[in-house]
Amino acid sequence: MYDQGVFGDGDLITNTAKRVPVCLCLDVSGSMSDRIDKLNEGVAMFYEAVKTDETAAAACEIAIVTFESTAQLEEDFEPVDRKVKPNFTARGGTNMGEALTIALRILDERKQKYKDYGTPYYQPWLVVMSDGFPAETTELNSNIDKIREMEKSRKLTVFSVGIGDDYSEAVMSRLSVREVMTVKTPADFAKFFQWLSMSIAAAATGGDPIGWVQ
Repeated sequence: MYDQGVFGDGDLITNTAKRVPVCLCLDVSGSMSDRIDKLNEGVAMFYEAVKTDETAAAACEIAIVTFESTAQLEEDFEPVDRKVKPNFTARGGTNMGEALTIALRILDERKQKYKDYGTPYYQPWLVVMSDGFPAETTELNSNIDKIREMEKSRKLTVFSVGIGDDYSEAVMSRLSVREVMTVKTPADFAKFFQWLSMSIAAAATGGDPIGWVQ
């Protein structure tokens, strides 16, 4: 992982673009084993698509949190031109609660960093993708409550993405006021990440996410 303190601070001084911080919170549990390659390819395609839009590339900062039996910060916030194709592997359970704790923390820290440097920013984005049934722990439920409150107060934009046919609709539907987006086939991964890059490009100029068509 790069040194956020060195790179991130310098970029906030030299790049005056209004930022769009995006946190991808991705399920890499064992049940994702037959889809993990498509997830890797989809994230890489997302990076490349954002890179091709000059405004989006200057504005978008991306972080990735993954979760299986435990959760971890895979990539801290940085501009897309520093991103390379990920190499996620599938294993373990589905600890979404811990992942959301990390995601909310790093989004809050990034917003504070913007404030420290006087860097303008748009409403942060949180994208949660899962194919399973996360344990409904106190941590998970508390974080879902926080997320919904942040959405209502327009402090966070959230997209809940169910993968396959067996995800927990009960949990995923609680993550956002928006309808759950469903990704089932390999082609759907490409479609979703293309949609995400186009929506980020719109957000980078103050627009709304484009419509999602199943």
